[in-house]
Amino acid sequence: PGTWPISDGNIADWKAEADAGTLISSSFVIPAGQTDTLGPARVTGNMELNDDSTLIMTGTIWVEGKIDVKKNAQVTLDPGYGSNSGVIISDGTMHFGDDANLAGTSDPNSFILFVVLAAGGGHHDLAIDFHKRSNVDAVIFVPNGGVRLHQDARVTQLTANYIEIDEDSVIEYDSGLTNINFSSGPGAGWQVTSWKEVE
Repeated sequence: PGTWPISDGNIADWKAEADAGTLISSSFVIPAGQTDTLGPARVTGNMELNDDSTLIMTGTIWVEGKIDVKKNAQVTLDPGYGSNSGVIISDGTMHFGDDANLAGTSDPNSFILFVVLAAGGGHHDLAIDFHKRSNVDAVIFVPNGGVRLHQDARVTQLTANYIEIDEDSVIEYDSGLTNINFSSGPGAGWQVTSWKEVE
């Protein structure tokens, strides 16, 4: 591919921001039907959101293992992010179950950026697998691997080494993505403002 919209330097900065927060020297698991908050944080194991659970991001998150967002689970940003966007980085793979939801705050300019660095090894030997009816109002960046969207999955923005799309799935680019402000969290003292989509 040509020049990626996100540099190695951006990723290193976001990992450093997460590493300066809480260190979880194990996996981070939210039980079914429960809600938890996290960030900034570094998780040395996996991240697992069980059915109908909710993760509210309060800062940048770096997961060294894999991320599993199960059926009807959701990831959102703390309202304190306002119009800013947040970042989750995974060194491993990501899996999204049926009807999983990802979203920023209620502000239309707020998104979550998921950076997945794995080359494969997940479902279908891909880096990310979105199951049926996943509603991903987020920015997805997978520089080393592939992504699959199953039936009726919807993603706001997706950049990957390669993409497999089932029938009725949608990648819907938002014109506002050219001006996303990434913040380290609610009330943060700095923002990454130079990221943008390139043609």
